[in-house]
Order: sequence, then C-alpha cells, then structure tokens
Amino acid sequence: MKKQILKYSVLITLFFFFGSFAFSSTVYFSPKVGLKNGIVREYVFDNNHKLSQLDWNVQNQIDFGFETDFFVENLYFGFDFSVGLYNFSGFMEDRDWFYSSKPDELTRFSSHDLIVTQNLDFSFDFGIILSLKGDKSKRQLSKNHGLENYISAFFQFNFYSYNFEGVKGWYDYKDKNETGTFEDYGKVISYNPNFTSLMLGVEGNFNFWDNFSIKTVIATSFLTKGICIDNHWLSKTEFIDSIEGNLFLKGILELSYNFNRKNALVFGGKVEKLPILKGVSYQNGMLSGAIGGADSFFYEFYLSYRIRML
Repeated sequence: MKKQILKYSVLITLFFFFGSFAFSSTVYFSPKVGLKNGIVREYVFDNNHKLSQLDWNVQNQIDFGFETDFFVENLYFGFDFSVGLYNFSGFMEDRDWFYSSKPDELTRFSSHDLIVTQNLDFSFDFGIILSLKGDKSKRQLSKNHGLENYISAFFQFNFYSYNFEGVKGWYDYKDKNETGTFEDYGKVISYNPNFTSLMLGVEGNFNFWDNFSIKTVIATSFLTKGICIDNHWLSKTEFIDSIEGNLFLKGILELSYNFNRKNALVFGGKVEKLPILKGVSYQNGMLSGAIGGADSFFYEFYLSYRIRML
C-alpha cells in the first residue's frame, strides 16, 4: 500500500508539473522533515458500556515528505506526502472493564513498549482562489515574496495509515488475580488503523514586511471512513473494525522567510483531531456483536524549503 501511494503521488505530481507548461501557471516544490506526537485510541463497546480501550501513544515520530503546489489562473492543485521512520519511542496501554454492573471497575490492565513500523499520510487538494490582494503589476514586481496574497476554498482527499506494535511490557489481571510480564515475548499486540476523509477547507497566504509571509489552513471532513485491524498475537485473535463518521478537523499554520521569489524557508505546525468513530467489529472473520471504535489526536512541527519551479 505504501509503495503504491508513493508511486501514484509521484506520477500525479509529474503529470501536473509537465502539464503546467501548457498553461500560465506557477509550480512550487517543498521537501520537508517533521516531528510528530499524538495518540490513537482503540475502543470496544457493548451497547453503551465501554469494554476495552487501547491507547497507542506516539512520541517524537520523525517524518519525511514533500509538498507540491500548482496555481493555474484562479485554480489551485496541491499534493502532500509524508512517511515516518521506524520509531521505537512511545508506549501502549490496554484497559478492560468486563463487568457492566461495575462500569468503573478496571478489570485488566497492561502496558507495552510501542514501535511504529509504518506512518503514512497523503492528501490531494483542489481549490478555487476567491481573492487576491494588491494589483497585478505590484504582485509581478515583488522581489521577495514567492507566493502572492490569496484566499482559496478547497476540496481535499486525505488518507493516513499507521502500523503499531506493542512489545514486551507487564500486566495486572484483577479478574484472574494474576500479574506478570511479557518480557519473554516479542510482539504481543499490533494495530493498523487506516482512515480516508473527504474534506472541505479554506486556505490563505498573506505577505508582510519585505521577506515574510504567513499561511493558514482550516479544514473539516464531511465523510471519514476507517478500517482498523487489531491482532492479539498470543491468543491468535484478529479484530477488524469498519467504522465511519462525519468529522475530522485539521489546522495548519506556516511562517515563511522568503530569500527571493524562488526560494523560501518554511516553519510550520499542524494539528489533526479525529473524534470517535464507531462501527461494526469482526473477530476472526465473524461478526463479534460488539461495536468497534477509534479516535486520534496529533500535532506536528516541521521544516521545509519551498522552491519555485515555474
């Protein structure tokens, strides 16, 4: 999956890049590196009673990627791709509440080291520029600002995927009056959440002083679907949750120092919030009768270098 998305994102970028020669267009390419922190929570419900919650805490995940932007008259196209390094920093906690008559009584708890073996984020934007500030002659004569002032409304397709592994750790099972460790085991549990969102948003770029500009992005989804795969390796049990909802929030803020019209150093921050999604849950290929769920929250700081290609 990761290799296919990378291949298609590069092909689409090249298609628009070479196609832009046929139009009056501007093209930007921005390699970037980022540091991400956050959490993905996995849930199991029996009606309104929460049976289980697994917290996958990601710490200091390093991402590499690139962003491309195409401006053709009053249209805007954008691609954003990033992939994370194999990361040993983080932890996972697993909690169970088995007794509906005592919903606040924790039945089982375990804690594990977290390994992130996959972190993939890809988005495609299509927007319409709503407003341009300043007259055209001044924009064309600008020596330092690579991007013009603009505000755009856009549609976005967004996909992100992780692959987590909980290894080693310890447990306290009160229902069995049993405690111990998983030190003799490698991978105890793994989780592979995959989310696809269709989003609408607003983006703006505003130049100030001679060399600085600020860019803001606010977006929300009108449809989000997820396929989340959980494997308990010691019991050889696989759970697959098919979940969906309407809300996924994203905010981006970038500050750029423009060396000239073709080169800029960009420092950015991004926040993503996925409220809880729920849906059907399968256990070893059969409907389990439980309700599966997931939510997430991530924040990231990144550094990129924007190059004007055309």
